[in-house]
Amino acid sequence: MASVDRGKVVYKEYCSQCHGATGKGDGPAASGLEPKPAIHANIPFEKLPMEYLYNVINHGGPAIGKSPNMPYWNLTIGQQGVADVIVYLKATFKGVPETTIAPTTSEASACLQPRKTTKAPDEFLAKANPLAASSGAIAAGKTLFLKTAQPVACVMCHGEQGDGKGLMGAALMPPPRNFTCGAMMKDIPDGQLFWIIKNGSLGTGMMAFPGLPDEQVWQLVQYIRSLAK
Repeated sequence: MASVDRGKVVYKEYCSQCHGATGKGDGPAASGLEPKPAIHANIPFEKLPMEYLYNVINHGGPAIGKSPNMPYWNLTIGQQGVADVIVYLKATFKGVPETTIAPTTSEASACLQPRKTTKAPDEFLAKANPLAASSGAIAAGKTLFLKTAQPVACVMCHGEQGDGKGLMGAALMPPPRNFTCGAMMKDIPDGQLFWIIKNGSLGTGMMAFPGLPDEQVWQLVQYIRSLAK
């Protein structure tokens, strides 16, 4: 049976080296990491699926397309240790209530998110979405976004509204893209979105989705476009 008390001991000995003693991502090893460790204090762990937590802790970040800095812990802490850490995370970190998150000046005015995102190669930037913005393409993209994209659905970070307020969003720095921001999205070419989905974005929490067929990526692009206001 998993134990919160044992999980606390394991967390302090191992996880806190990067994620910090209080889950703020400020552990002694964090300064040299890029992307930065997830801020556990901002994540409502009780809402995250057990399977997701098991996979990222047991198999490591690369196994599910997340940070390569997140090692696999199965050989170090064993299956019991993994189970103990999961119940500790769920019991300890409840996330940040939305009512306490004040919008920044830029979010309140134009919702822009400054980025140093790697520019896609010219051959991708020149690509236009081959799919029409039909209800069928948008609906298919929505299903991928909310449910079926693998290794993890986009909603986990970008949120149900596409505003970057997913369950994992508050833990990431920089925060996930706010796809509802029309002032920002109008300047991002379809080909750039396609390339980032396929290849990920270095220095952020955006993982690569190389296994998604091109048609599904273009469906996602159409759905993402539909979110902009």
